[in-house]
Amino acid sequence: MEFLTKLTTKSETGDFRHFNQIEVGKYALSIQASMYHYCSPRETLDKDQYYSMEMAIFYNDKWLRILTHKSLKKFERYNELIERAENVKSSACVYGWVPVDLIEAFYQFLKSKK
Repeated sequence: MEFLTKLTTKSETGDFRHFNQIEVGKYALSIQASMYHYCSPRETLDKDQYYSMEMAIFYNDKWLRILTHKSLKKFERYNELIERAENVKSSACVYGWVPVDLIEAFYQFLKSKK
């Protein structure tokens, strides 16, 4: 997976790990996985061993509210992404247990918007 190879560790303390964001044009994806994130398995492993990961979306360096960002509704798996949102109406929405293939599809969708 292309996005997994781009994840570099920003910080790591014990079992907690925080990856740098992945820049995709005006968007940035925060994709996280460790025993303290919404991922599966919920352990701190090598990044290619996860089935699902936690994700947040930023636009122009601000949290993105996916419900009000109309161009993202064109993403063919939009509804799947919304189903994984924690407090989707919040300005600081986190998507938990997002399947790796859905993250990859969303990354490719954003990449095509450049």
